[in-house]
Amino acid sequence: GDDILSRQVAAILNMRPLPSRCVILKECSESYSSAADYIFRKLADAGIEIAIADKDSARIVSMKRCDLLLLDDSNGVLAPSVQKWLATELPHWPRPLFVCATHPPEWEAHGFSRSLDVCGRPLRELLDRVPNLVGYLHGHAHRWQNASCSTVQGQLFPMLSLPSADGWGDIGHVLLHVRSNGAVAELRQDGFLVPDDLPYERFRTDWRAMVAANRGATCRFNWQA
Repeated sequence: GDDILSRQVAAILNMRPLPSRCVILKECSESYSSAADYIFRKLADAGIEIAIADKDSARIVSMKRCDLLLLDDSNGVLAPSVQKWLATELPHWPRPLFVCATHPPEWEAHGFSRSLDVCGRPLRELLDRVPNLVGYLHGHAHRWQNASCSTVQGQLFPMLSLPSADGWGDIGHVLLHVRSNGAVAELRQDGFLVPDDLPYERFRTDWRAMVAANRGATCRFNWQA
């Protein structure tokens, strides 16, 4: 909720130096009340650029050494115009590229396997043809999970599931340090919340120990300088 979001924003504003921008995945933006506008405005007032996926479109965030592609797939589907654009542009992308979306390329929902599709084919097939793909960042799972994912033809790339600032799961945010030959994503976690609709008996883990175990967690992304 907004109280969790306020805590994350306060932590960002206490960073020195301040980050240059704050990237928000679409699922996050749709989960908050109208008070979120006021909360996010604090970042903008401090000189931090706010980048969020535009509805039914793709947004490019150009950084000094790489690009972030923000996709609006909050309902698990990419708009047809976005699909056509991705199929045309991604294979020729000239710079190191992070693809950022609400969902991973493939996920389970209510016992069924689902995938992000591009022009009738799985997104993973298109990623085979993106030589400058650096990594894939996504929400949906509400957990920090650092893993390698493979394209259909077996090309490996880092895939990072980000923590949540809304309601349940790993609560926190991620700081991305961009360098000349790569980037490091650093987890800043300050809590864990159990989903309200799941019985507590299913969760016997000491959540404080889980948060402590995640402390200092990082994910490395590499590219040629």
